[in-house]
Amino acid sequence: MLEENDLLRATLEQVKEIMSSPELSSRTQNAFLTEIVSELYRLIDEYADLVHSKLDQIDSGSRAHDLLIQLSEKLTLIEEYSNENLQKFDFVSKITPKA
Repeated sequence: MLEENDLLRATLEQVKEIMSSPELSSRTQNAFLTEIVSELYRLIDEYADLVHSKLDQIDSGSRAHDLLIQLSEKLTLIEEYSNENLQKFDFVSKITPKA
């Protein structure tokens, strides 16, 4: 289980790194999305701390489960927001050059 937790933690850190890159963060002008991303970062950090330092505590399993559910919810919200914005640009695929 430790290896799976380490892999998940590393993947979450990569998500955090990608989402905080200047190319993406400078384009986020939506307050709702900014709040969701900030909450996602907090949950990632909390999960990493919990998994890294408290594996021997009995309660850590249920707390880790709760954090994973919250992380899933935040990622779903970000995905839905991204998909909505991608649909706004769907018209570009219909543009053809005039011959």
